[in-house]
Amino acid sequence: MRLVREETGSTAVEYAVLGALVAVAALVGYVAYAGALDGLYGLLGREVGGALVP
Repeated sequence: MRLVREETGSTAVEYAVLGALVAVAALVGYVAYAGALDGLYGLLGREVGGALVP
C-alpha cells in the first residue's frame, strides 16, 4: 500500500506561474526592442542633420 501519491501532471497554479513568467519576458523584450529602435532612429536623425525630425 502506497501512502504517497506521485503527481505526474501540472496543476493550474503551475500553468499560471508559467504564463506570468512568459508575459513578463515578453514585456521586457518589447521594452528593450522599443528602446533600441528609439536609439537607432535618434542616431539616424542626428546623422542627417535633423531632417527626419518634424
